[in-house]
Amino acid sequence: MNSRPILGLDIGFKRTGVAVSESGLIAQPLGVLEADMPHMTKVLHGIVAYVDEYSVGTIVVGLPYTEDGEPTSQSLRVEGVLESLRALLADRQPPVEIVTVNEFYSSQEADEMYPNVERDAAAAAIILQHYLDQIT
Repeated sequence: MNSRPILGLDIGFKRTGVAVSESGLIAQPLGVLEADMPHMTKVLHGIVAYVDEYSVGTIVVGLPYTEDGEPTSQSLRVEGVLESLRALLADRQPPVEIVTVNEFYSSQEADEMYPNVERDAAAAAIILQHYLDQIT
């Protein structure tokens, strides 16, 4: 397992939720990055700032697939954002790994698990926690 902190993202085109796990065991909501539509530049630079601040080794991104794991138009748009993020992080040493997971139902779980946290940040924590539970 990667011993560097892990960042979780719930990428949206208005708001992107961010969470972190410094221990590799528990995800914590961090905050929300507001997009400057129609561009995601502000969000991408915000993610890079979190990567630098926490010395992130892995980024876990929720993709909005269907319940059956099929891509959606939104998941294809998120993949486009990930291409830009990969380009921004391409020269990092040590490299930053980007992992995608199905985020189906993450927002509903976020409302239940984190009722007093911004929904997007809470959804990012749910996405990250599901990932952590799979790798530990």
